[in-house]
Amino acid sequence: MIVTNEMLEDYVIFPDFLREFKISMTAKLIYSVIMTEAMKGKMTDEQGRLYTEISAEKLAGQIGKPKSSVNMHLRTLSDVGLIERKPQTTRIYPKKPVSGEKKSI
Repeated sequence: MIVTNEMLEDYVIFPDFLREFKISMTAKLIYSVIMTEAMKGKMTDEQGRLYTEISAEKLAGQIGKPKSSVNMHLRTLSDVGLIERKPQTTRIYPKKPVSGEKKSI
């Protein structure tokens, strides 16, 4: 079977390196949604960094969790260095860890 982009539209990318992070599965799911949205949107900033525009409300709707929970997990992802958020916007930059880097909160 040949896998096409259309077949993958309903899936979320779960990077292998997330298994090494000692963060909740909800945080891992949120990171995966952010990464998938960024890869689908293919938006880059003036420095060539991949990002997505997604609100906490939209993330909450996609994963079935309250906005307050999503905001808490976004802070965790930021604290461990997996995302960077641009203040006063919905712009989120997914980041990949440096090789061998494992963090927990």
